[in-house]
Amino acid sequence: MPIVNRLVPEELETYKLSETDENTTIGTFVRDMLPVATGGIVLDVGAGLGDIGAFAFPDRAAVLIDIADFRHNGCKLHERRLVDFFACDPGDLPPIDLMLMSHVLQYIDDDVGRLNARVQLLNPKHLLVVCDIPDEFQLNVFSWFKQNGIAFNAEVPVAGFPPKAFRSVSRREFSGRIQTPDFATLADRLANLIFDASIDRVQCRMFARWLQEILPEPVVAIPQSVELFLNSERASV
Repeated sequence: MPIVNRLVPEELETYKLSETDENTTIGTFVRDMLPVATGGIVLDVGAGLGDIGAFAFPDRAAVLIDIADFRHNGCKLHERRLVDFFACDPGDLPPIDLMLMSHVLQYIDDDVGRLNARVQLLNPKHLLVVCDIPDEFQLNVFSWFKQNGIAFNAEVPVAGFPPKAFRSVSRREFSGRIQTPDFATLADRLANLIFDASIDRVQCRMFARWLQEILPEPVVAIPQSVELFLNSERASV
C-alpha cells in the first residue's frame, strides 16, 4: 500500500516556518540526544523541509528522504532523495548510524509488521522517533470527526513498534505550539497537516466554527515525545 500523504510542500513550509515552534524544539532535542557518531549516515525519513537536520546535524553525512519534493536544506553533507520509505533500498545506502522518524508514523503504520520489517532491513544502529501524544483536546477532535463522518489518520504511539531489538535509552516530552491568524487556518492546519483528515471545504468551515466555540483564540498545544532507541543487535558495532 502506498503511503498516504495530503501534505502540500508550500503549505507545510508556511506552517513550519511561521505558525508553529515544534521543529525548533524537536531540532534542539535531536541535537542534544544524538549519540556520538560511530560511522555511517543519518537517514531522515519523511524529512520534509530538512530544517531539523540542518539545525541538529549539519556536520554529519545524511540522506533525507520524502515522497514530496522539497528544496535542499543547504547542508553540503546532506543528500535529498525522492523515494517512498518502503522502496528505500539498503543496498543503495551506506550503513545507517541513526534513523530519524519525526512525525511520519501516521503515514506508514497501517501494517506494523511491514513497518518493523523495513526498519530491520535498513538496520540502523540508533532510532530516534518523534510522535504526538493524544491529549483531551485531540480526543475531542477525534470525536468531532467521527460524529461528522470524517475519516482521519492521527498520529498515536504504535503498539509493537519499534522492533524488539530496539530498546529505549532516552525520552523527552514537550508541547508544540500552533498559532494561526484565524480559526479557518487553524482548522485547515489541524485537519490536513496534523490529523490527515479526509475533509472537504464545507466540513472544514464547520470544523473552524467548532474550534472557535471551544478555544479562546486560534492557538493550540500538541503534546509530543522524542525517544531514542538503541539497536541491541548493533550495540557493540
